Amino acid sequence: MSRAHLTQLNCLLSCRVGNVVALMSFVTGGFMGGIAVLLESNTNWFASVPSDAPIFAFILGFILGTAITAILLSTMASGVNAVIVMFADAPAELERNYPEISRDMRAKWNEVYPGSV
Repeated sequence: MSRAHLTQLNCLLSCRVGNVVALMSFVTGGFMGGIAVLLESNTNWFASVPSDAPIFAFILGFILGTAITAILLSTMASGVNAVIVMFADAPAELERNYPEISRDMRAKWNEVYPGSV
């Protein structure tokens, strides 16, 4: 692969995968914050918190939801990064160990950069 193609892979690794993980973490955090507000209004779990209990519940749910989702999705992002690095650095080994993934990646790469692989 040429230097330009490796730069494109680097951008894919650093930009897109990280952005997806961050976006999903924040969206899940928002949902968890909303669920925490619903729980606060229907239970007395936050009875000791002053009048700002819904805000406290949302912030607590948001932080916990975001943190747990980020931890879980970071393992998936590491797997995606490993496959992309294998594709760039050791395509023969990727083809030998995971032929279907390798064929799919080569086909998609040839759609974007015809004749490069």
